[in-house]
Amino acid sequence: AYISKIYSTLKLAQPIRDDLATHRGVGHIEALYELQKIKDEPLQIDLYNRLKAGEINIDNIKVHSVTKKKKSNPYTFKMTKTIVELKINIASLAAEEKEAMKRELQAIVDKYARG
Repeated sequence: AYISKIYSTLKLAQPIRDDLATHRGVGHIEALYELQKIKDEPLQIDLYNRLKAGEINIDNIKVHSVTKKKKSNPYTFKMTKTIVELKINIASLAAEEKEAMKRELQAIVDKYARG
């Protein structure tokens, strides 16, 4: 994990990488790791300079570097020559919606699953 974080610093803006190579800048890999998550380069450089000056800490950087999680698809559907597979996350459905879905899916199964 540590080595992965070191490699991720290669994503930092060029002025930051140059400063790190010349002055050894900020020695805290966690802070640099959080900085590289920030895609706005001017903001990244500003935060680096403020971190280096001791004006902010890693917690201040994390506020800017929070990455949004991708929305996961609520279902998966796969159909091969011989199998149909459907998985649906029904956790957020009300009981009556779950029951209606069950009836509708059963009707589809009854219509097409002959055997």
